[in-house]
Amino acid sequence: MAKTNHHPIDFSRRLFIELGTALLIETGKKALSSKLIGMKVGAYLIVDVPGADPDMAALSTEDKIRVRYVNQDDIFRFPAGFS
Repeated sequence: MAKTNHHPIDFSRRLFIELGTALLIETGKKALSSKLIGMKVGAYLIVDVPGADPDMAALSTEDKIRVRYVNQDDIFRFPAGFS
């Protein structure tokens, strides 16, 4: 008999978002337009911030970040940070 590993999905932490989705990354000081280019579900997002001034796009571990995106006419927002 085959052994199965069941890992229940915690839907409260799952993002329903497609690669290529436009994102708005907000901090207390700035807002950066970006695009989702990769992720590890439940762990991290990889974003591209095209044309951003490197000084403007630089974020530190102290920055509190909020990410917004639109999916099927609904606006979603979630907090994020660095570890």
